[in-house]
Order: sequence, then C-alpha cells, then structure tokens
Amino acid sequence: MRSATDITIQRAIIHGVNPHVADGFVLSETSLPIRRDDPVATFLSNHIQNGLSDRAVRAGRFADGDDSQEELYRLLLLGRKNFVKTSQAIATSLHDIMKGDKRISVGTLVVCFFKAGNHDDVKRSLAVLKLDKGDAFRTATEKDRRGRRYMTLSEIRDIMPTTRERLQKCAFIRPLDPRPDDYDLMVLDRQHAVDEPAQFFTESFLKAKLASDPATHTRQFHKSAFAGLNSVRKNISMTAYNHVRRAINTAVHSQQIDIDDWANNLGAPQKARKAVLDAVRATIPDATVETDATVASQLTKKRIIRGR
Repeated sequence: MRSATDITIQRAIIHGVNPHVADGFVLSETSLPIRRDDPVATFLSNHIQNGLSDRAVRAGRFADGDDSQEELYRLLLLGRKNFVKTSQAIATSLHDIMKGDKRISVGTLVVCFFKAGNHDDVKRSLAVLKLDKGDAFRTATEKDRRGRRYMTLSEIRDIMPTTRERLQKCAFIRPLDPRPDDYDLMVLDRQHAVDEPAQFFTESFLKAKLASDPATHTRQFHKSAFAGLNSVRKNISMTAYNHVRRAINTAVHSQQIDIDDWANNLGAPQKARKAVLDAVRATIPDATVETDATVASQLTKKRIIRGR
C-alpha cells in the first residue's frame, strides 16, 4: 500500500471537529463537490501520497471484540453503508474523544475514497485524515443546490504539502473483504505536542493496534532478506553473496532498520540489492522496523555441527 502513486480522490467529505468553541463541531450533510483540477482534491491527494510514503507510517490491525471497527470500514468500502452518515458517525466519535481531553489539537476530519493509479486491482481504498488547524488552509461552509451544508477548504496556500505541514494523524484502510491476513490499514499517529496523549488516534479512535512487534519484524526481515538473496545466489559472486549475508546478520542487531536505506547502501550488485529489497518489502509494509536483541542473537548465533 505504501507504494501507491497517482492518487485520485473519488469521493470526499470534511467535518469540523473542534469541541472547545461553540460552532466548532460541524457535520457536513453531503459530499464535497469534486471537479477536474480541483485544488482541494489535489491538496488531499498530495497529502495522501505524502502520508503513505512517510517513514513513520505503520501497518495496523483492527482490534477484535464488541467495539471493533473492522466491520464498519469493511461495509463502508463495499458500499453497503451510507457514506455521509457513516463519516458523520466517525467524526462524532473523534469529537467525543477530543472533548474529554484538551491536549488533543483541534482541526478538521476528512474521510475520502481514493484510488491509486498503479494498483489497478484495487477498486478503492479509504483515507481518514485529521488535518490540524494551521496556516496551510482555511475552512469554509457552503451549501449545494439542494441546500445541504458541506465543509470545504479555502485559501489553500500551497497544494504541495511541505514538511512543516505533514500529516500528524491519518489512516489508510485497505479493502477488507476478504480480510487480509497481514494488516488492515496503514496508520500514522505522530504526536502533535509533547503532552498529547500517545496513540489516542490509533487505539481510542480507530480501535486498532500495530500489526507486528519487534520480535516478529526481526524474524520476518531476516527470513525474507535471505530468501531474496538466495534467489539470486547463482547470479552473483560468492564474495558478493557473503557480503550481503554478513550485512543481513549485522542489520538485525541494529535497534532500528530503515529498509530502503539499508538495501540501497548494501554495496552489492544491483540485482542482489533489488532481490533482497523486493523480498523484504513483500513481507514488511513498514518503512522502518524496530528489532529484538534476543531474537537477533538466536538467528545469528553460530551453529556447530559435531561429528560422531
């Protein structure tokens, strides 16, 4: 999902979620009009593109249980739930959480369907974006021809988001029917301020958790990297093979691995770098992984075979 490019906004709705002022909670009654070359649609698609490629985005899994959100998002993606009413319920949930904790930054919530041009097999995915109040845009409330209210963005300073304006909280949800075995969504839950409650967006709002842990990531990285390396073993020299093998074993002893940077700086033939990176990427959707020292030691300890 992180590899998605050429993002097209298919349908979007914006809600105001500021519980601390009298007119701060605004639920749109209809979707945002999407027109060709619309600056709002371009602004949103660029934010989605940036969010998916952010180094801090992580694979997540909806928690099981009575309050699980998996069914809601699955049915919404299938078109079996009303888009406007469901988005209003999602915004109300976020508003209620924010109302009880003034440390959470106020802003607007965007719910939108989008399609990636390089993923023809995926009809649509869903983005849930919390846009914090700032100077990158202003909000405005308008009405359509039928008198239905909707929020939009106006006075957009720059349709290309800068590092300073990067998303702090967002989720990108895959089609969930059938439910994927590995992860349900990619989530970015960066703290806006030092006193903001950690992981409120992921755990309290989305009712989700990270799809993997350091121990699992360490095993996945080691196994998939060696699978990629072994797939080209006959096409590279033994010197190159041993160099990459040592690099894999060394990497799992790092506290954190930036997968792309690590692969691109292997100092090995391009075919070996690509094979290893493709294999790891097929297994681990995250840009970086935390490793587990105990598991790393188990995977790399020397095995001595004693003769009889």
